[in-house]
Amino acid sequence: MPAPSERVAELVTAYRQANLAFDLIGQSVESEAALGRTDLRVLELLVNVGPMAAGDIAEATGLTSGSVTALVHRLVRARCARRSLDAGDGRRRIVCVTPHGRERWVRAFATLQAIVAEVAGTMDDVELDAVLHFLGTAELACRAALARGS
Repeated sequence: MPAPSERVAELVTAYRQANLAFDLIGQSVESEAALGRTDLRVLELLVNVGPMAAGDIAEATGLTSGSVTALVHRLVRARCARRSLDAGDGRRRIVCVTPHGRERWVRAFATLQAIVAEVAGTMDDVELDAVLHFLGTAELACRAALARGS
């Protein structure tokens, strides 16, 4: 059995290779959806989190307020999102995904969904739990490193 540091090196290599493959699928998704990577990332936020103010989008993505403004304009022009007044604060505007935007998001990620479902279908619950734990922990560690400015 390899030493722990060798196992970590194997894991890092496997993760980077998988990430590269995910990026290649992402390029295909972007082309299919006719939206850019960041546009799709924000569309995914709106689908998963729900309506968000532009400032919240900026905070969640690390984009500047000007970039978020331009991005929201693109999503609105593409009929993927709409702006509306915040029910709790009539001065604040929020961005909501439209049914058309949700449909484009679902269609765009159908290939990735199918690939992940096929791979997950070969795993038992213990293996899936380990993968989910690793990915969730890795995401939190990456977000913490970003918050520290690493």
